[in-house]
Amino acid sequence: MMSRLGFSVAAHVDFDLLLLDEALSAGDLGFRDRCTQTLRKFRASGATMVIVSHGSENLRQLCDRVMWIEGGEIRAIGPAAEIVEQYEAPVARRSDAAETRGAQPL
Repeated sequence: MMSRLGFSVAAHVDFDLLLLDEALSAGDLGFRDRCTQTLRKFRASGATMVIVSHGSENLRQLCDRVMWIEGGEIRAIGPAAEIVEQYEAPVARRSDAAETRGAQPL
């Protein structure tokens, strides 16, 4: 409920800079869709957003550039799709390896 209230206030105030920390991870699908639409309009207005999130798809949709920070260190900075792909690659490799091992006869 606090996420909804906070986002509602932010959506109706004219900011030059908006900082969001996992804001799109809360709420039901309808709320998240409304938030995403509002953020797209905010972005189109030329204002700046800083989004802290593990939501890869949100980052791809809403961000031009992404900074991947892990263990307090910057791992990569660049175009959103490229950096999100790098972030997800180790998980995809582990998943592929597990599927390959599972497909082997005993």
